[in-house]
Amino acid sequence: MGDLRGDMRKAMAEACKKEGQPPIIEKTVGSIWDHFKKSQPLVLAEKGLQDDWKEKVSVWELLQRSLEKYGIHPKIVEITMKKLKANERSSSCPPEKHWTNLRKKWIVVTSISHPTEQVIKLSRLPEFQLVVVADQKTPKDWTLENAIILSTEKQLQLGYNILQHIPWNAYTRKMIGYLFAIQHGAEIIYDTDDDNVPNILTDFDKYFAFGNTTRGFIAQSDVGEFGYIKNPYVHFGQRSVWPRGYPVELVGSATNNNYTVCRYTTPVIQQGLVNGDPDVDAIFRLTRKKMYKNIDIQFDGYAPQVVYPKGILAPFNSQNTLFHYDSFWALMLPVSVAFRVTDIWRGYWAQPLLWKIGKNLAFTATNTTQVRNAHNYLKDFAEENKIFLEAGSLVKFLAEWKCSSTDLYNCMVSLTEDMVTNKFWDEQEVSLVKAWILDLNCVGYTPPVIVKESKAGSSLCVNDFQTYSIFNGITSNSDNNNNATSINEKYELRKFCNFGFDVNTTVPKNIYPETLLVITFNFPHYEHIWLLELIYRPYFPNILYCGDGKTFKTREDLEISFVHANVTDGWSWYECALRAIDMNYGIRQNYIFLSDDVVFEFWKTEEYDKDEIWGYKIEDQLLDVALLNQSALVPQDFAWEWNRGDLGRVGCLKALTRIANESAQNELLAQFVKNRGEFGLPGTLMKVGMSDIFQLPRIKEDIFYEAGRIVRESEILLEMAVPLITTGISSPEKYVTMPGIWIWNEQRSDPFAHFKKVQNGVIFHPIKFSSIVGNQKLRKEYCDFYIKYLL
Repeated sequence: MGDLRGDMRKAMAEACKKEGQPPIIEKTVGSIWDHFKKSQPLVLAEKGLQDDWKEKVSVWELLQRSLEKYGIHPKIVEITMKKLKANERSSSCPPEKHWTNLRKKWIVVTSISHPTEQVIKLSRLPEFQLVVVADQKTPKDWTLENAIILSTEKQLQLGYNILQHIPWNAYTRKMIGYLFAIQHGAEIIYDTDDDNVPNILTDFDKYFAFGNTTRGFIAQSDVGEFGYIKNPYVHFGQRSVWPRGYPVELVGSATNNNYTVCRYTTPVIQQGLVNGDPDVDAIFRLTRKKMYKNIDIQFDGYAPQVVYPKGILAPFNSQNTLFHYDSFWALMLPVSVAFRVTDIWRGYWAQPLLWKIGKNLAFTATNTTQVRNAHNYLKDFAEENKIFLEAGSLVKFLAEWKCSSTDLYNCMVSLTEDMVTNKFWDEQEVSLVKAWILDLNCVGYTPPVIVKESKAGSSLCVNDFQTYSIFNGITSNSDNNNNATSINEKYELRKFCNFGFDVNTTVPKNIYPETLLVITFNFPHYEHIWLLELIYRPYFPNILYCGDGKTFKTREDLEISFVHANVTDGWSWYECALRAIDMNYGIRQNYIFLSDDVVFEFWKTEEYDKDEIWGYKIEDQLLDVALLNQSALVPQDFAWEWNRGDLGRVGCLKALTRIANESAQNELLAQFVKNRGEFGLPGTLMKVGMSDIFQLPRIKEDIFYEAGRIVRESEILLEMAVPLITTGISSPEKYVTMPGIWIWNEQRSDPFAHFKKVQNGVIFHPIKFSSIVGNQKLRKEYCDFYIKYLL
């Protein structure tokens, strides 16, 4: 270990410089060193440290405690310990790298076949380097452009400590590929098999999160005594399917579809789901198989990512799984359990350790179709027997497991030993994990630090904002008639309108799977959601309802999704747009936001430019909110009392001033300010307009969100807020004006008389469902004017 005191002094000095902190005075360094020596004098024998992990961990823990005792800033302690550990290398480390072209993103697979179609596609994944770990059955002439093959001979030359613990002809040899990738610069490892591949290679980053933070759901515990385990497939619409590794005795348990919505630190392990023949256990396959066709399960491909917080476990595998750098230690595959158990046991073992470092596991929507290699289901059943018998007790044990050490490697070995004691695997795993830790150290891996218990259990949200949501994934199965739901809804609409089957239209209507339709409520009239479902669900598979969640209640038979927003009686329902973006649906194209009382003839928008903003007409007159005041004579378009007060002029001036100030440090806001100037709205100039419906392209959601959050925090009325935001996104020439009509006061007593006067109208406002449902005359007019075109 060399001159540890000198190394410590140097590391602390570098850490202070990096963090802009004053250097630690020599007297304090001496006091830290004296405290450390008194803590463990035997470890500092003249012979120095041996390679034994316990001896090293003991030193690191004691030194870290000494640093903390003398009040050294936590960030300085963290950087110092990382530098010291990085300097320490086992004498058994391989002397050099074996491949000179370093890459940040790697794919690791094993294969005993010539390159499959899936492997060939993996080798073409942009920015990724594929490494294939061979075995004794792998063809000797295996070769593929853009792929590295680690032959059996090459593996022996690598010199890794784990080699003596991994048998031949075993899936666990994949660990050699992980170490090779880490040794050669990996920051991301995509763990998968040679029989599945992303469907669209160019959109790989649309499914997994690579940045520091991301948006989505945080799961809540299921009800009952088994709240520490969840079936992730339920979130993605398959309530009667369970993954390999889920305790079979819990299949069918009550689930909780409530979520927290916010921006959170990117999960370091992300399991992507797989369509077609996904990773289910042998019990599922044997009881659901059909002799004449393969299993073909379709998950909700648009469901938002869901992250599992501390205290909630879920099974995850080694297929279609993304590991970030801080989770590379969790790639160890146990060797004493069967092939069908090893990755599942690894996944469970990793999760309580993830919580120790303040990190988490997430599940993402499908990006892959599994073309599964041939399997003997009865053989799989025998290999999975340990899962069937022990998964339930294992997850209970892990949910309660504790580690008092402040070193991750120490906790890894401690958990491994405890699982041996409880007979979840054999003693040889302890030797393997020690060798694995040595190899991680050898290849230059820097492990993450353990965080304090209070921080590990705190909210995952990275800012103060969060809301709550109910989400139900779209249930789909290729065995179902895809038109069955649509036919049933049209039948219900005919009943509602008292139409016979002779009422039909020839209006062509498409289905919009890449659109998220967000229906907002000014007031909690949720009792009419059933009618909105009949109208829109056949054409918009992805619908989100939004309003005040405090009183949300709807029919139990409606499996819908809802998000809470502070709509404040409708004047700020545009907050629903921000909350929908926060949920991070997998839609590719656009959002359509509309009030529940808007009649929307969506089939007339087919030719609209989906890359630009749509909305009702924006008034032509320019208004300068810096000049207007409550007593001044204001333009007619600005004369509405609301516009002159705090929710209008005052809020707009506050928002525009703040946007201008923050644009110096925010590229999106800078672009927003630049756009406004180029679109004829510099400084405090703006326009107003009715805003009960508008369309937002997905490609422009980020700039909308950045401006929108400031507008919402400035508390601005809907009719001013939405034009303020959207006129900084689409130019007047590209803004799509949807023709329609807004009616007021006495006009609302006979709405359809006014609606019919509009030629080629697309939007009509308002129609109150309470009137439609309870008034036979209005219902008939509504059905003749609108519903018949949906049949």
